[in-house]
Amino acid sequence: MSSLFDKTEKFVKFNRNQSKEAQIKNVFNPFTRTLIDEQLAKDLGIISNGYYRNCYGGLVPIHIAASQGFIQFSTNDEIEIEYRSKKYPLIAYLSIRQVYDPIQQCMISCRQAIENKILNLEFFLYTYLNLNMEIHEGFNRGLIIGELRTQTTESKPISYVNEKQDIEYENLFSSLTNIINSLSEFRNTINIIDECELTSDGFIRHKKTDKFYLLTQAIQLGFVAIKDNSLNVNDSKNVKV
Repeated sequence: MSSLFDKTEKFVKFNRNQSKEAQIKNVFNPFTRTLIDEQLAKDLGIISNGYYRNCYGGLVPIHIAASQGFIQFSTNDEIEIEYRSKKYPLIAYLSIRQVYDPIQQCMISCRQAIENKILNLEFFLYTYLNLNMEIHEGFNRGLIIGELRTQTTESKPISYVNEKQDIEYENLFSSLTNIINSLSEFRNTINIIDECELTSDGFIRHKKTDKFYLLTQAIQLGFVAIKDNSLNVNDSKNVKV
């Protein structure tokens, strides 16, 4: 995923600082496998003292549970960063809704994160205690809650430098183009497990956790497999008329 952010121009698209705290909207009940409100989750002991209790009785920090799709926050404060590739016709949009505060050990709003100097929008850095990392790296680690989207721009010549990297990009670009231009045709090239579905904007959505994945992530997690159409081709050659 990091290749999406390499050699890019970065822009803060918008910043709505209205809320003071990140409010929990829904919680996934691991026993009934349904979403419930925060108060009921507290009454049932699913949320307690900054932790989420899973179906095995294990305690998971709320920010980790949120990154796994078990906790949803209300969105009143949001920042979007645009990463425009200098090499490829590809743009990534990272929307930030909540940020993990390592001092208070809880999720806070974007406004609080900026005021507490946890988010630095000038240098696009996230500060975890004494460690500075790129904002997108904090997102990948689950320390920043939000959404990642991609889109292609018009095609332009690509200068090939690293053969392996360019082959990987060509496959990614081809997949993204297929998703954007013909979702119906693209559906015929993949197998998706019953618990997931392909959204209209090209993401793989897990129905139970309501979490969205890029195609490459879904393949790595085993949610999606590419169909082998070679058998169909061979079969068609053997048909006698």
